[in-house]
Parts: sequence; structure tokens; C-alpha cells
Amino acid sequence: MEIDGAETHLTCRGRARDLRRFNELAGCPELRAVLRFTWEDVFVRPVAMLAVIRRHVDRLRRRE
Repeated sequence: MEIDGAETHLTCRGRARDLRRFNELAGCPELRAVLRFTWEDVFVRPVAMLAVIRRHVDRLRRRE
């Protein structure tokens, strides 16, 4: 899990670095899903965030 915060995306360089990392991750053959959450999702709305994670895990289990 990665927490996306405004601090790392305030500059063009930071945003570009994050996009490159994301694109590298997306090329991983073992990867099933990428979920990205904001700091607020994790620390202010954790119940909603966990619901999203559970839905995706359930969907992946049904595919197997």
C-alpha cells in the first residue's frame, strides 16, 4: 500500500517520479491490482478505504 500525499506531488519532479514508479509497478506480471489512497483515506476514512480493499480482494478471489 502506498499513501499518496500532497507533499510528494507538489513539484513536477515529484509527480513525474511517482508516475514512473507507478508505470514500472504496472508492468509487474504478478500484479493483480493497484489501489492508491490518499492520506485522508487512510487516516480520516479508514472504514471506507477498507471497504474498497475488501471489494477488490473479493473480486480477485472470484477470478481464481
